[in-house]
Amino acid sequence: MKTTLTALMLLTVLTLNIYAQEIPSTVLEGHTSDVNSVAFSPDGQMLASGSRDHTIRLWNVETGAELRKLTGHTRSVYSVAFSPDGQMLASGSRDDTIRLWSVETGTELRKLTGHTSDVRSVAFSPDGQMLASGSGGLLDNDDSIRLWDVETGTELRKLTGHTSNVRSVAFSPDGQMLASGSGGLLDNDDSIRLWDVETGTELRKLTGQTDSVFYSVAFSPDGQTLASGSWDDTIRLWDVETGTELRKLTGHAGSVYSVAFSPDGQMLASGSWDDSIRLWNVETGTELRKLTGHTDYVRSVAFSPDGQMLASGSYGDIIRLWKIPDTRINITVLPVDAPAIGDQLTLKVDITSGENVTGFQAKVIFDATALRYVNSYNGDYLPNDSFFVDPVIEGNEVILGATSLANSSSGDGTLATLTFEFIAIKESTLTLSKAAIVDSEGERLPFFFKDISVIVGVPRLREDVNLDGVVDILDLTLVAASFGKPAKILDPSYIPGDINKDGSVDSADLAEIAILDEYFGYSSSDIRALLRAGEDNYVYNPADVNGDGIIDIVDLVLVAGALGNKAAAPATWVRYGRVFTKSDVQRWLAQAQQLNLTDPTSQRGILFLQQLLAALTPKKTSLLANYPNPFNPETWIPYQLATPADVSISIWTADGKLVRTLDIGHQPVGIYQGKSRAAHWDGKNDVGEPVASGVYFYTLKAGKFSATRKMLIKK
Repeated sequence: MKTTLTALMLLTVLTLNIYAQEIPSTVLEGHTSDVNSVAFSPDGQMLASGSRDHTIRLWNVETGAELRKLTGHTRSVYSVAFSPDGQMLASGSRDDTIRLWSVETGTELRKLTGHTSDVRSVAFSPDGQMLASGSGGLLDNDDSIRLWDVETGTELRKLTGHTSNVRSVAFSPDGQMLASGSGGLLDNDDSIRLWDVETGTELRKLTGQTDSVFYSVAFSPDGQTLASGSWDDTIRLWDVETGTELRKLTGHAGSVYSVAFSPDGQMLASGSWDDSIRLWNVETGTELRKLTGHTDYVRSVAFSPDGQMLASGSYGDIIRLWKIPDTRINITVLPVDAPAIGDQLTLKVDITSGENVTGFQAKVIFDATALRYVNSYNGDYLPNDSFFVDPVIEGNEVILGATSLANSSSGDGTLATLTFEFIAIKESTLTLSKAAIVDSEGERLPFFFKDISVIVGVPRLREDVNLDGVVDILDLTLVAASFGKPAKILDPSYIPGDINKDGSVDSADLAEIAILDEYFGYSSSDIRALLRAGEDNYVYNPADVNGDGIIDIVDLVLVAGALGNKAAAPATWVRYGRVFTKSDVQRWLAQAQQLNLTDPTSQRGILFLQQLLAALTPKKTSLLANYPNPFNPETWIPYQLATPADVSISIWTADGKLVRTLDIGHQPVGIYQGKSRAAHWDGKNDVGEPVASGVYFYTLKAGKFSATRKMLIKK
């Protein structure tokens, strides 16, 4: 009785709260007027805010307490930015000045003058040696960008070209490029411009639709994508190399004032006139969550360096700190090729990065004219003693729930598995519409979730290897990873011992085994073989695209040919260089060309591989910014090579003492990003001792090329 009551209480709580899945926020109060800008310190322990009340305030992120108040500006503070080492803060103001402050003491270090109008945006270069500022006002329009020497405060150069207010500036992660966003009420430039930092020349101009005042620009951590927020209520993602628009994100009901990438580059945050913050999936452009709580428009958003927190500043004096959950809930459909009436379909409700989860509820909606619900059971995520509530079936909806009576679960796994039967073969949709999870105290846990739908009942595209409904670069990667693997694989839905295939191992299976033994003369070894996996429990590996029983270059060319049908250029796929390399593509291309394939699909595939090879070939050798930075205890150092070279990386203390040499060896042309390819430093010296906190420099030597950058260890 107690178990049943607990389960019913869980269902009641989740049913009441399933529609309210807000991420809680902490409010920081102290400013007496609108908050225009927020920025995290590199170690994530401090937040800076600039306000219309002419002040800058520094806050303790953990406690929310105000640490100090910086005064000196005589008008509204539009922008604040920390230096990469966290020791200095820059601010831009409507009083036409930039000020540099000591973070430790709050004292003003120097005042930079030269702009003749409002300083709307400031940004430090990744090495901290240069500051960029953008300007513009209502009447006296400076409309320029200026680059400053941080150490001396002298103006290095002035970048001109915009004909309206420069509202946002951002350095690329390698420090070689600057992006600026512009637009005004009277003379509408309405453009984004990319500049060469070393020469000050304009590289290219990005334009969207008319009246698109670009309030904010931000580079992705890999430097390949630029995000912009606009007056036209949209966010746009741009390919930095080509200047082409990749996609437009819509959903806000007002101007987008601020955009910020998460440190891993997978998420984008935006703040808007509609008083909301939205979180977006960068790869797909879909909205992940809407954060509400501000009662006036959101002027600035910023991710913490570890990506676990978001800060937002708004008109109305308020700053909010939001805890960003890692947890996600999704659905997976196990494929059925060429389904027939009576065949069964398996759906899994999966969770990733859960923490202290003791119960869940989920609603699945299906097309009752195509599918019939058969059964469902608890997945492998919650402990074995969990109580799986009897599903509630209402028409074409299934409501599932489960609770653990003792222990909680964390990490990844499957919450529940559902089985459906095809009653008609037609395109139909399965939707995970509502979900909720709770912890051991019965409190709802925040997670990322959006109504998720999958289409079933129709033959899949043969090139859709990962069965997600689209043919993309991930399918190409999966085929390459499957070279040499068997074309037949064990069905992922198979459960050892489930003889009658009803989704569970129970007394019915024992009865089946008894029949095999008594009436058909099966030996114990025969039965053990059946329990392991029979021939019927194997399916074809979807990486065998052409179904010839071999996974080889022909399958890869067919997927590449399907990609070649798309309008997107291969340059937009370079972010997947961390999965495969220039040498991989070179090898595939050589193998494909030797086959003398003449059909149109294969020819498109070969052309796509040629274009992808060109996109993966860097135009120049360069050393990129390490990540994370600051770090403790390890970091990765990315770089790219335009020519083959012997590569080494030397790490030095701030006073020039050699700490460690990473002898990487001879490397071919390519982009060395991602943790599997970038150079790795574990924060130890040559004798294996952890080094002290502080500023360090790292130097890349690749043939005749040499470059040095700065990094910071915080302990």
